[in-house]
Amino acid sequence: METKEFRNRQNVETRWRDICSALGIPFSDEMVTDDFHLGAFSGQQRDYLDSLGLINRGFCPLCGLEGIGTEYKRTLLYSSAVEYLCQECYGRTNPHATIPGYTRRYYTAKVGCWAVILTFIFGAIALLRACI
Repeated sequence: METKEFRNRQNVETRWRDICSALGIPFSDEMVTDDFHLGAFSGQQRDYLDSLGLINRGFCPLCGLEGIGTEYKRTLLYSSAVEYLCQECYGRTNPHATIPGYTRRYYTAKVGCWAVILTFIFGAIALLRACI
């Protein structure tokens, strides 16, 4: 998924340039537009970036909106770092978000999985009763 609309592209670009500089890797525009590019780094690298203060800098890392709070966040796999997002980016990147106006695909899939599981259970019960 890619960010289509930036509120402050300069904030996002500067953040990624600082991250690349800290890790000694080349900067690319793909990093700025990819919502989940931070997931390409190891947990140790993300913890290191968090210790330098490069993960959270007072603005949304996806669109650059300044003055965000700590209400909308996402944790990073295999890392203790937490990224804070604005409400719109949180709703756009989290299919299970409970923000009005965003789809709830996660819950639809969850209900579908339970329906399949219950079908197998009832089928197994019917098969056992037929065998007896």
